[in-house]
Amino acid sequence: MSDEHKENCPSCGTKLVGPWCHECGERSLDRESRGLRSLLREAFTATTDLDGRLWRTLRSLLFHPGRLSEEYLAGRRRRWIGPISLFLLINVGYFISPPISDFNLSLEEQIRYQPWGGTALSWVEARNQARGVTMEAYARKYASESAHVAKSLILLHVPWIAAALAIVGGRRYYYAEHFVVAIHGFSFVLTLALIMQWVLRPLLLLAGHWVTIAWDGQQVLRTISLLVLVLALIYWTRASRRVYGFGWPRSVLTSLAFAGGMVIGHWIYRWIQFVATYVIT
Repeated sequence: MSDEHKENCPSCGTKLVGPWCHECGERSLDRESRGLRSLLREAFTATTDLDGRLWRTLRSLLFHPGRLSEEYLAGRRRRWIGPISLFLLINVGYFISPPISDFNLSLEEQIRYQPWGGTALSWVEARNQARGVTMEAYARKYASESAHVAKSLILLHVPWIAAALAIVGGRRYYYAEHFVVAIHGFSFVLTLALIMQWVLRPLLLLAGHWVTIAWDGQQVLRTISLLVLVLALIYWTRASRRVYGFGWPRSVLTSLAFAGGMVIGHWIYRWIQFVATYVIT
């Protein structure tokens, strides 16, 4: 290795006076930094630290309702992962997990249980007839694509939640600030649903086997959905008190508005999910 590489920063070319560049923070290349131990240490630091922000942000999201939004709106942002970046990180977990059924409807559920079911059925039947495809074959093709579409569109819930918060939150805040509160609140719901999917669902099925209760998948799903709803309402109420400074009655109202916005967004999300999956299949 040349003297230039030893004495100058490999990134910006600044003359080094130690192992770290005082201009850009890059570390000089030496024997230790080129070894396997350095590579593993770098990977461990990147996944467990991110300047301490990742785990600090996740802890605050789960155990301190409203803290992230309060900090962001007050301009104290350096210590935390940003709202959209946090949501995208959580969405990575959602992408690699088994589909959460309430967010991913089968073709049968879209046709039989949704208000647009008649329209959906007529579209599918007309296409199947033109292509000479059976409903069963198309349902399998639909299922193979719908999970990916559902995961890609999950952010569509947030604008409607933010709109509901803007109605009850008054004119003190901009819509974009309500959007921040909405994305943090929805990130909590998504994280909680993932935890339930990975941890609680297997435990409920196992417990049902031990005590000879005939738990089926739908019973477990209903139990998990109810638990998520109750915990989310409590979380949103506490977050509203912290972020908006409301008393308990108005905080409860804001929590219900959050739920209402999420329900409206969920119906729109399901319709767009069907249309998008229909288009690509």
